[in-house]
Amino acid sequence: MFRVASDTDCEPDKLLIRYWRDKKLYEYGLRRADAILVQSIWQQDAMRTNYSLHSRVAEMLVDTPERAVARDIDVLWVSNLRQLKRPELYLALVKKFPQLKFHMVGGPQPGFGELFNQIRREAADLPNCTFHGLVPYHEMDNKYAAARVFVNTSDTEGFPNSYLQAWIRGTPVVTFFDPDAVIRRENLGRAVSSLDEMASAVTEFVANDNVWSAASERCKAYMARFYGEDRILSPYLEMFKRIL
Repeated sequence: MFRVASDTDCEPDKLLIRYWRDKKLYEYGLRRADAILVQSIWQQDAMRTNYSLHSRVAEMLVDTPERAVARDIDVLWVSNLRQLKRPELYLALVKKFPQLKFHMVGGPQPGFGELFNQIRREAADLPNCTFHGLVPYHEMDNKYAAARVFVNTSDTEGFPNSYLQAWIRGTPVVTFFDPDAVIRRENLGRAVSSLDEMASAVTEFVANDNVWSAASERCKAYMARFYGEDRILSPYLEMFKRIL
């Protein structure tokens, strides 16, 4: 079984694989998989269009909040420090709001050590930005729960697990990347197309308690409706049974 991790897994010309040989090995394995699971309808369509392969949408499990905490982080960013995550845009956002508290979480990735060091240095020069570096998954609960807004600046994604971790804790997402238009459709934050739009959305959620509270409740209700354990596990279990 193959589980798609990013939109780029479904696009031959955008595969995050360096060598032609390895791209062919990927395609060889993909065509011989007994089952393919994708994260979104867009990925399902792309897998059919680009590889002529059938796949099934299977969403992700997400840990429930351990406990309620104070909302003392205005804006949170969480991602691996790679170029396609565009961390520099987050720092540009930080500079627009010297009165807000920004937190940044992300570890170094192979081949991007200099980018990590550069972002860490620039964040250290901003008094309203706390740079945490790498934080283990099991220690992230409090940070998602403490954030008023979660921001994503990535150029490409699959279906970010970070969105689910934010929504289940009632934290709206402001992002350039909206998989299957779920944020627009369910009103779970704001999908934006420019840094100025992102700044405007952040201002609205941080400054307007009524707007934030309504969005927060929609996020929690959406997760309760669509991300119960039985619902999420069903596609995986059915695929395993079919293969066996």
